[in-house]
Amino acid sequence: MGEKKLPKVLVSSVIRTANAGQSHGGLYVVDLEDGRFDQVINWDDTNISFRDRGAERGLRGLAQYNEHIYATSYDSLMVYV
Repeated sequence: MGEKKLPKVLVSSVIRTANAGQSHGGLYVVDLEDGRFDQVINWDDTNISFRDRGAERGLRGLAQYNEHIYATSYDSLMVYV
């Protein structure tokens, strides 16, 4: 019987202390087996508003349905195939 391998997972992050022009988080593929990760989406939109606390900063969540990955931000839903 073969050794069980840990999966790769997709995770989102939010960087609350970022300033205008900096990354506010993103999406990462994390290989739990070897501990490596790759940032696949960088949330660094230059139109991010700093008027309200939290507001448009960061990606808020992930879901998978069939062959699609859904990611949400402050005011949008992104779909990746």
